[in-house]
Amino acid sequence: MTIKCTAVGGQPEPDVKLVILGSTYTGKQSAQHKFKPVSGNDGSNVICQAGYEEFEHYPLTTSANIHLKYEKLKLNDKIDSYEDLQQVLKEYEKDNYVQLWKRDSRTIKFMKTTAPNKTSTIGYSMVPLSIALFMEARTTKLHLLQARKTKCITFDQKASKETDVIVLEWFVGKEIAKSAVDDGLVIEEEHVETRPEMVSTLCLDKLVNIRLIEKYCTKEAWKSIESIYCIKDELNLYICNFCKSDADAKETNQPVITPFVPDTLITEETKTFAISCQSTGSRPAALMYWFLEQQNITSNSTSQTIHDSPTDKYTVTSSLRYSVDRRYNEQKLKCGAVNIAGSMEIFLTLDVKCKLTL
Repeated sequence: MTIKCTAVGGQPEPDVKLVILGSTYTGKQSAQHKFKPVSGNDGSNVICQAGYEEFEHYPLTTSANIHLKYEKLKLNDKIDSYEDLQQVLKEYEKDNYVQLWKRDSRTIKFMKTTAPNKTSTIGYSMVPLSIALFMEARTTKLHLLQARKTKCITFDQKASKETDVIVLEWFVGKEIAKSAVDDGLVIEEEHVETRPEMVSTLCLDKLVNIRLIEKYCTKEAWKSIESIYCIKDELNLYICNFCKSDADAKETNQPVITPFVPDTLITEETKTFAISCQSTGSRPAALMYWFLEQQNITSNSTSQTIHDSPTDKYTVTSSLRYSVDRRYNEQKLKCGAVNIAGSMEIFLTLDVKCKLTL
């Protein structure tokens, strides 16, 4: 910044005195001072006088105040001091929400996983800006997280087709969801995701009515979606969509299921069979479920949970009683266990013996 003071006319040429930031600069007809302003200069008084130094007489005097206007921050901007940074951010926050983070692996990871996870009508647009701060010959790298004040449309304010695609995507994937809503594709049972941990926990949000997507599904597909929804609801855990973990959980352990031996179940048509499936070493206790192909038959089972206090781990045994007919011959029976840490599934093949009739 250059501040210049000039006297017009006068004979002989007048002396000009410029007093700025505690220093005095003089010259014939004009005086000037070039400097790089810092935040502390804001509001400082500048005095300009014109007269004759020989007589120590300066009849003309004027003054002004320095008002610093800060430009918007840009990528890789360099700021000389924390004071300057504070002033820049003060100006910047007039139009933006700002959070400042010291750049190290822990806080950057925390920033990425928590900062976007806001419930607000304000739209958050994350813009990383690297700012170099030079203090005592050391450079500290900081990250500036910018959230623009833009209007955000909440889920319940979106168009019905848009929300249908979003909800369907949780259960069948993006491609099939868009094809169903835009092109009239009928969702079949085999399209539905049956692994609970792969279905977004957002489906449990109170703003979401999954019944609105029933119209895109066959009867069997809808039953499968309802089954998975019930399993998610029974887990009673909200998994953060960004960090994929429960903030309130202790150290967790994924359930391990003992495989079926043998992996074939021989049964007679219409006769009830009984089979058990056991999950061990989980923390928290696992939720057990059963599927026959895409059909959820968990309601035909009972579970028993044992807690081992020394290790704080759980063993869960699920016992299924069910009957099938010849249509289920060579189909897969699946037992699964899921908790916040993950899931595991095992399978066996049904060998259905048919009744002889005369």
